[in-house]
Amino acid sequence: MTHDIACIIDEIRHLLMTLDTDGGLLTPSVYETAQVLRFCPDTSHPAGVAAWLLRQQEADGGWGDPATPLYRAVPTAAALLALVERAPQNVRTRQAVAAGIEAFATMAAHWQAPLPDDLPIAAELVLPQMLDAAQRSGLPLPTTHFEPLRQLGRRRRRLLACMRPAAATAPLHSWEAWGRRPARALLDGSGGVGHCPAATAWWLHLAQTRPHLRDRQAGARAYLAAATSGSWPAQPGILPSAWPVQRFEMVFVLHTLLVAGILHDPRLADVAAPLVGRLAGMVTPQGVGFSEHFAPDGDDTAAAVAVLA
Repeated sequence: MTHDIACIIDEIRHLLMTLDTDGGLLTPSVYETAQVLRFCPDTSHPAGVAAWLLRQQEADGGWGDPATPLYRAVPTAAALLALVERAPQNVRTRQAVAAGIEAFATMAAHWQAPLPDDLPIAAELVLPQMLDAAQRSGLPLPTTHFEPLRQLGRRRRRLLACMRPAAATAPLHSWEAWGRRPARALLDGSGGVGHCPAATAWWLHLAQTRPHLRDRQAGARAYLAAATSGSWPAQPGILPSAWPVQRFEMVFVLHTLLVAGILHDPRLADVAAPLVGRLAGMVTPQGVGFSEHFAPDGDDTAAAVAVLA
């Protein structure tokens, strides 16, 4: 047992030494990867990405964790659209699409009224848009059960039109679902839109016919290339759900150690204490965001305050 604990402490020390040294790591995202392939295929290595999407398909034909059925419709729709629009149309792809359509039909019942409180973030914006794209692509996804979600999405779109959200704020993280004008002001310090690969790819798609944005297009492409380092293992064209997230990563690793009661363990002190000191310097009167370029948010701020208390 003593040996096991020593090994765990060594692993934690190694983890702490890697924090805040790059953009952070998240699980690869089927949704983001598929949307970037759809919107900006020249940045995403289409053949390799399509093969990766096929490998992520679950045994029942859908994408996403079968244990969380409400969260599967978005990645399943995105993967199907990417495979229909961008993948080689061979037997393997056609079989995967057929199985995915069947799986999506079983997911539709979860979206009937009344809508649950735990909707996936921005699903009311993203999913109706993808269902419309499926109709245009001849992809026979059921739409009947999604009318309550469409109604909610229309209300949210009206609110967004009134808000006109600024760069590096949460509404921009789903800009691919509601944005129409690729303005320079939407790009934040990361080079992307909303720290979101899909939103950035959509911005690039819209910007390609606007020569006056050519200089910013290069930065957005560089963002997408760099964001591939944000999922593990890093693969060309495979993207996380958000990037960069180095402050989020640091805050919640430290918070987890705090909750576990080992943040101030003497065996971690030489690597943990400097991180706590750096975190103190990151917190502003407004709080802290999940990267140096993103607006402060409640989750990161609350966790940071707990660590620093």
